Amino acid sequence: MKKKILIDECLPLRLAAWLGDHDAETVSYRGWAGKDDGEILKLAEQAGFDILLTADANIKDQRKLEGMNLSVVAIPTNRQHVVESILPQIRQSVGLAEPGAFVVLSFTTPDFGQWRDRSECTEIRAEKSVQHKYALPAVKG
Repeated sequence: MKKKILIDECLPLRLAAWLGDHDAETVSYRGWAGKDDGEILKLAEQAGFDILLTADANIKDQRKLEGMNLSVVAIPTNRQHVVESILPQIRQSVGLAEPGAFVVLSFTTPDFGQWRDRSECTEIRAEKSVQHKYALPAVKG
């Protein structure tokens, strides 16, 4: 199902094009660059976005997502070549994210080891936690 995705300014701009199977826009394109996380969440919800894609795993502390239609998917890096290499997992998480969910993607790779404090992809909901684990091959580049 095609989703409306807002890409936070901390992620590569190319991510919007890479997610061409969805309606993806960047925070900068919207004119929201420099706004704080709480304001971005509010604006995204008001504009009808389904998902905010970010590299800021602390955004969940800015405002409760419960009761919102917006979900947040946090990627553990903003390095362009790594983000590009994990597109299948990003697409999968975007497809599975439910309204009001906070999803943190986490990966173990031969190149980077395990990202600190992120041993799995966790979807945090009001009274429910679902975990997805990803392991990737070595990243070239």
